[in-house]
Amino acid sequence: MKGRFYAVTGAGSGIGRATTIRLAELGAAGVAISDVDEKGLEETKRLGELRLSSPGAKVLNTTSQWIRDQNPDRQSRRARC
Repeated sequence: MKGRFYAVTGAGSGIGRATTIRLAELGAAGVAISDVDEKGLEETKRLGELRLSSPGAKVLNTTSQWIRDQNPDRQSRRARC
């Protein structure tokens, strides 16, 4: 785990949050996190940054706005399912 970069989806809560925190504790050089829950994602970022064990390591988040911009009709398709 040490020195590697990881991406975690669904990081706003639950398993995604726990995975982010554990990767930070195990020495990941960077963890890119994403979720549609912006508040949860910010909390995960904060918790992950508190547990970073590698110097210079970072937890970076991708906002849900970027996700919506990439697929603008996502919400309408979800409502029909």
